[in-house]
Amino acid sequence: PTPLYSSAASDVYKRQNYYFVSQDEMMADIAANEYLEYGTHDDSMYGTKLDTIRRIHADGGKMAILDVEPQALKILRCAEYAPYVVFIAAPCLQTMQDYDGSLEKLARESDSLRQAYGHFFDLTIVNNDIGMLTMTMITKCNLIFYSHFK
Repeated sequence: PTPLYSSAASDVYKRQNYYFVSQDEMMADIAANEYLEYGTHDDSMYGTKLDTIRRIHADGGKMAILDVEPQALKILRCAEYAPYVVFIAAPCLQTMQDYDGSLEKLARESDSLRQAYGHFFDLTIVNNDIGMLTMTMITKCNLIFYSHFK
């Protein structure tokens, strides 16, 4: 779904790639728990409304593909949304050079997420090869889509 954003700045690019709402409207919707996720970046607010996901699912033949923070899974994991959750795990350290320790940190974070939220995951893909990861995701999305909307 296209995220919503609120900003004092007039930015043509953002207005083409996001739904613009006033900051007051966004704050009122946040207070009413209408957002799956929201946050701020560079004095702008961004978020994904639950109603947007509902509308996509109600429009036959469409499914929402979301990239969410793990905490959002607690909201999404219900009959109304019935998500198929894919966790993209950090690559195996044995196959890569880790010059600055950033891959080791990523692997630790990936393991922590898997331990804390693994019960939400329907599929885990280790990101050892971006081409294989992409093909696996496309194949799985097609299988889910066609089994649900055939």
